[in-house]
Amino acid sequence: LVIRGENQEEALLFSKDTTFEVKLADTSNTLLLTPSCQTPKDNENSSPFLISYQVSSCHSEYLEVRSGRPRLQKLRRLLEQAMYKGPEYEN
Repeated sequence: LVIRGENQEEALLFSKDTTFEVKLADTSNTLLLTPSCQTPKDNENSSPFLISYQVSSCHSEYLEVRSGRPRLQKLRRLLEQAMYKGPEYEN
């Protein structure tokens, strides 16, 4: 997988045969991030309803990945800067 994009562009994620758009999305809920997370089944010594975690950060945005088409405008712009005019003009 490769992620590409410039400062003023949205990021694109490329796999071997698919292009994905990566966008910042908002959520009305707060996402709490912890260094490690276990479920009650993972920790048999704890109460099934009470687990204590240290929260390292809170966020209301997340990265959303959607299948998309390659954007060819940038490729066209880059190719136009060095148009091929024929073998007689090549060095």
